[in-house]
Amino acid sequence: MLAVITGASSGLGKEFAIQLDKMGYETVLVARREDKLLEVKQELKNKCTPVALDLSKAENCHKLFNDFPDADILINNAGFGKFGAIKDSNADEDVQMININVTAQYLLQKLYLKRFMENKKGRILNTASAAAFMAGPYFALYYASKAFVLRASQAANREAKGTGVTVSAFCPGSVKTEFNSVAGTTSSSKPISSEFAVKYALKKMFKGKAIIIPTFKIKMAYVMAKLLPESILTEFSYKIQKKRM
Repeated sequence: MLAVITGASSGLGKEFAIQLDKMGYETVLVARREDKLLEVKQELKNKCTPVALDLSKAENCHKLFNDFPDADILINNAGFGKFGAIKDSNADEDVQMININVTAQYLLQKLYLKRFMENKKGRILNTASAAAFMAGPYFALYYASKAFVLRASQAANREAKGTGVTVSAFCPGSVKTEFNSVAGTTSSSKPISSEFAVKYALKKMFKGKAIIIPTFKIKMAYVMAKLLPESILTEFSYKIQKKRM
């Protein structure tokens, strides 16, 4: 049993590696920081292959798939966010975020989905976010990228229905990782532990759940996002993010 995990050098990706290793899976750990991947490898018992790749380059997504086409699970977790106004953001950084959060996520989903459907088995878990539920002033590109991940996951899951393959979108709220320090902001709510988040995500992934939301509070946010007008949701999001400026 083999699991390919992107964004595996820290945070949720590292925790996915640890928990899948405990379940008996061999792992392929993918991230840019080779030194961090080697540190994670030291914590695992089963066979682990660290792969230092920059997934913002499309050719590296194809390379990853071609090198490890026979995976049983894809944890499509690589991604990052940057906090701030659209007018002030770094354009090169914006493009890199799109390349990783959107393009790489979609390419890896596409490549593994085809292989899994041919084999009539396999599971894909795409890390989205509660940010996918609404627009995010001052966090606009990150929120938009996660909305893409959510919708692309839902579509792929429906296309795969009845084939033995499932695609899940993992939509947590704030999780205790280094995400906020990279994004240049702080949590807007009390974060949950990465251990709890991943344990819940894997449990639901193996049950074939399409949208995975690990806390009651975020489940309520998802329901409210369905009921409230977009203008009210955007204003609510604006006020939350404005406090973090």
